[in-house]
Formats: sequence, structure tokens, C-alpha cells
Amino acid sequence: MKLLNFWPKEFSYRLRGAFLQVVASTALNNLVSFITQALAARILGPESFGVFSLSLSLAMFVGTIGDAGLGLTTIRFFGERDTAESKERFLNAILLLRIFVFLILFLLSAPIGWLISRVLGVEGLSWLIVSSAIITGGLVTLWIHLQSVLRSRQNFRAFSSTMALYSILRLLAISLLLLFKSNSPLTWLVVTYILPLALALVFSLGRGSKRIQKVRVSRLFREDLSIVRSALKYTQWVALSSLSYTAIPHAVQFLLAVRGSIEEVAYFATGLLFSMVFSTLNVSVRTILFPRVVGLTKKDEALAYLEKLRSIVPYYVLFSLLVVLSLFSVQEVLLGKEYLRAQVVFLALSLGFMAVIFLGLATMLIHTIKRPEVDGFVNLVRLILASILVYILAPEFGALGAAVVYMGIIIGGEIWMLWYVRRQLAQ
Repeated sequence: MKLLNFWPKEFSYRLRGAFLQVVASTALNNLVSFITQALAARILGPESFGVFSLSLSLAMFVGTIGDAGLGLTTIRFFGERDTAESKERFLNAILLLRIFVFLILFLLSAPIGWLISRVLGVEGLSWLIVSSAIITGGLVTLWIHLQSVLRSRQNFRAFSSTMALYSILRLLAISLLLLFKSNSPLTWLVVTYILPLALALVFSLGRGSKRIQKVRVSRLFREDLSIVRSALKYTQWVALSSLSYTAIPHAVQFLLAVRGSIEEVAYFATGLLFSMVFSTLNVSVRTILFPRVVGLTKKDEALAYLEKLRSIVPYYVLFSLLVVLSLFSVQEVLLGKEYLRAQVVFLALSLGFMAVIFLGLATMLIHTIKRPEVDGFVNLVRLILASILVYILAPEFGALGAAVVYMGIIIGGEIWMLWYVRRQLAQ
């Protein structure tokens, strides 16, 4: 809780309550994701789970492409609008752009799905599964928009309730799958992701329909498009960064499928699955911290923030190691001996994520000093290096080699960016 003292004392009580709400809802959502994929791994087996993991990986990557960094940019620009009306117009313009992107992805999902399935040639990865993954990615772009709007308004209660709703819908979906004993990767993708996402979006966006109705078509073409264009000038670097960074684990999985085997994809995906617990802390803290951190205007405030981070290092390391050891000990019990090789992959990934997530809390100051291009180029270099090394090492070292390469490159990039931020603040 020391990090929360970064805010002024008069806000500390409210923000601590918001932090706990966000942590609880994010933890619930990640727990449901964990349960979903753990059950899928157990029921589908390594080969079919590998297909499911590839389709899910493709869906998340398409979602990142569709988002193109607009989620972060929305938060960054929302606070700069000077009136409530201009803020709502800004959000509505971004929403209409999101809807347009979703429609394009939906219409192109079938032909692109056929093309990708033919190019990859991975057994079991049919065009229908790939097309469904693309549609899922389109829904993810709308989901990211909803979250960014709530974070922009700092409406953390609504953020938490929306996450909880999505989690409950997914739990109901899992219950249906277990009831009907489905062992189809396509069915698991549709029931556990597409349907809950669509229902959560309809309900959540429906509640905000009064705001959405304020948009006028004439104003959109005269004024609101100029708002979008100004945001896109900034988001080009954010897009490069988010696309490159998010593409790395997806590229690793696809390279493992092409250069290794579908079973190696399953082991890598399982390692990522059990490392998911770290994203709970990461998402929760960044949800609260990011709007505040990017608003810092003085170098001494940024340096004070870094000092706060350094003061909690021992607590963070102790907590993280306990989590890693606990998950490692229960992994075999949950998944069985089929996934024994995934335990070593999990250790490599989780220990790496320990460092990456903590360093990331410091390196988001890149956006405070308004140098998103640095983050973008670093992540592009990461993607290129990871792809080359995994392509070379995958046939011999499989999922473990891919995990070590992935984490080594990510940690190296974070360390360099932290050095860059400190150098800029020292000037």
C-alpha cells in the first residue's frame, strides 16, 4: 500500500477503496480466465488445447491491432479536454471509430480466416476457428474502449462492476460446456469468449446509450473527425508499441507451431496461463496509477514516484516468490503429468514477469515525458529479436527455449527504458 501514498493524502482513502475494488474485479476476471484455460487444457488435451490457444492468441492479437493504441491514447487525451461536452464528444468520436473497425473485421473474418488457415497449415486450425478468432478480436477492441472510457473518467466502481459482470457470464458459459461435455476448440472459443463479451458489451454500452445518442452525423464529419485525427497523431507511436509488445507472445506461439509442434504451443500457453496471476497486480495498479502518472508535470514529482517504487521492492519480491512457488506446487495436481514440461516453462516465464511488471511501473513514465516513440521502437526491436531467435531455437529447445528468449528480451528492454527515463529526468 506504500505506492498508493503517491497520491495526496486527501484522496488516499477513496483511492485505496478504488484500488481494492479494481484488484478484486481484476483478480476475479483473471481467475475465471485461469479456470477456463485450465479446464480446456485438461479436457481438450495437449493437441486440441494447442489449437484453442492459437485461436485465442490470434483473437487477442487482432484485438490489439484493432485497438491500435487508442485505449491508452483515450486516457491520455481525455484529461486535456477543457469542457464536459468536449470530453463526451471525444469519447463518442472514438467509439464510432471503434464500431467501424469492428464491422470491417467482422466482414473480412471469413476470407482472412481462410487465408490464414491455408498459410499456416496447422492441423486442426480450420478457417472457421480462425474466422471466429478474428470476430473475437473485434469484440476485444470494443471491450478495450469500454475500459478506457471508465478509466478516463476514473469511474473505478463502474470499471469493477463491468469486469465482474463479464466474469460471471464466463462462469455461466463454462458451466454449460461442462454440462454438455464439449471437447471442440471452436465451441470453447465461442462459448467462453464471444458470447460473454458480446453480452457484457451490449449491457454496458446500453447503460451509456444516452451519452452515445449525443453524437450527430453532421458534427461527426465536421468536427469529431478532427478530434480523432489529433488523437491518432499521438497514438501512432502507442500503436507501434502496443502492437509490437503484444505480438511477441503470439508470434512465439505461432513460430512454435510452425517450427516445433502443437504440443510445444500447449506447454508455452500453459506456462503463460499460470503466470497470469501477475497480470492481476499489473492491471490493477496501472488502472489506478496511469492517469495520475502521465499527469505529472514536474521532474521532482516523477523522481519521487521512482523512489516510492524502490521502497517496496523487498515486499514485492517476497510476495511474488511465494506466489510462484505456490503455483508451481499445484500445477501438476491441476493438469496432470501430461503437462509436466510446462512447469519448467512456467518458472522461466513467471520469474521473468516478476521483473517485467515491476519495471513497467517505472517505465510508464515514458508517457509522462511524452516520448512514446521510444517505447514504440524498443518494442519493435523486441519483436524482431524474439521472432528471429525463437525461429532458430524452436526446433531444438521448444517451449522452454522460447520462454527464456521471450523473458530475456523483455527484461532487457525494460532496463534500457528505465535508464533512458532516469537520464531524461536528470537533465
